Amino acid sequence: MKNIVLIGLSGSGKTTIGELLSKRLGMEFYDSDVWVQEKEGRTIAEMFADAEDTFREAETRAIQELSAKEGVIIATGGGVIKRTVNIDMLHKNGIVIYIIRHPALILKSTSLKDRPLLAADENKIYALYKERKELYEKASHITITNDCEIEECLEEIIRKIKAAKQQEPCGSVTTAKQQR
Repeated sequence: MKNIVLIGLSGSGKTTIGELLSKRLGMEFYDSDVWVQEKEGRTIAEMFADAEDTFREAETRAIQELSAKEGVIIATGGGVIKRTVNIDMLHKNGIVIYIIRHPALILKSTSLKDRPLLAADENKIYALYKERKELYEKASHITITNDCEIEECLEEIIRKIKAAKQQEPCGSVTTAKQQR
């Protein structure tokens, strides 16, 4: 069984959606940011204080470990798409779902104090959205807009995953982008 991988901006709902999908589908859930902190014994903020590359290297190691698992749900950090190697690893055994949430909604619903790239300037989320949007789109098999009730998002994800699996021989999802 393929992994379900959630990508998108920080605060887009990847962890919340991942945890709920885990319960709904009976699959283990992993948050790559939590995994990184546990493995490194440091917070993301501490790693960023050294250098962003310090965190990105740790994140790539985490993605390597998590993407080797089978039949799990993985919520990634918002910048996972900055390194092609991360996406390549996630694609090998996963269906990648881009969770779109407009920056204005993220600012309304999310505390940014624990998000190193956003804590100092909440308006930076708009720049990150502009910078990363195309990378998220290229990396994803499926896109979901998280601007509705969470239950509706879950239903849409499940429906799109099932549709993608039916379109492909042997359950592969490589052409799920056709659904967009």
